[in-house]
Amino acid sequence: LVFPENPRAGDAVLLDASGSTDPESAELSYQWDLDWGVDSDGDGDGRNDIDSTDPQTLLATNSSGVYVGSLTIDDGQGGVVTEIFEINVSALKGYAWAFPSKGNLINIGIGMPLNLFKKDKMDINEMLDSFIGTLESKGVIVDNLRMEKSYMLPFASSRPKLAHDKVALVGDAGSMINPMSGEGIFYGMEAGYLLAKETFGSLNSSNENNLNNNLNKYERALNKRFGMHFLSCTIARLVLQSPFMTKRLLKIASVDKNTINFVVELLFDEARLTIKETFSLAFKFILPFRTVRFFSKSPAFSL
Repeated sequence: LVFPENPRAGDAVLLDASGSTDPESAELSYQWDLDWGVDSDGDGDGRNDIDSTDPQTLLATNSSGVYVGSLTIDDGQGGVVTEIFEINVSALKGYAWAFPSKGNLINIGIGMPLNLFKKDKMDINEMLDSFIGTLESKGVIVDNLRMEKSYMLPFASSRPKLAHDKVALVGDAGSMINPMSGEGIFYGMEAGYLLAKETFGSLNSSNENNLNNNLNKYERALNKRFGMHFLSCTIARLVLQSPFMTKRLLKIASVDKNTINFVVELLFDEARLTIKETFSLAFKFILPFRTVRFFSKSPAFSL
């Protein structure tokens, strides 16, 4: 039985048993139960379905997770072999959103880093179809798609100058997108608040220099609040592009509450890498996992 090693959500995974042979050259028959988690014949048992009888078949994967199924091969002469297979389907490299709008309308979208999009030769339409399939598997039916558009949005790892002559950049225009999570709404709203705070008293003033000075104050205030946060997210994204480092982080976070809290705050709040936090994370990555687990469970120690 042959199948791809690293399928991703949305892929149609080819399961191939065509290389199977019988020592006595008997004709073989095939019975695939593609997913034990789905009772396709409705008899209450998800492990006895016959989803396909061909030597090769496709397994549709609308979401990430572990798919367990089985293949039974019969030579018609009393020789029967059943093989159980397990396929780990990873999530797409990116993020998606679904925001309810007016009436029955919903705003949906997907995004992923451009370098990964090119490297993996992704198809944005296939990604959207995969996300729609995931929504529908959860009971959200999406049809009659309208206003399909795509844009390149810049990460905050490289931000332009925000203050110009009587003009200020806010949100996506100012590259205020978290390099790790793709989140941008929060930063755009906070930037709008800071801009209003710094320029409120000078908007009706005829003194352009006063307005421009306040626009520069807005830029300094935003950089003071989010500059180190954006830099920390950029460094974390570069480090976690390594599969080894990502797996190591997830393993540490599974036993260490401080680590998982920091990662969540880095993704969705305003956390930043301090010298203390940097050394703490470095030790957790270097130390044997058993040692990290021991210190994490011991109330007398804190890494």
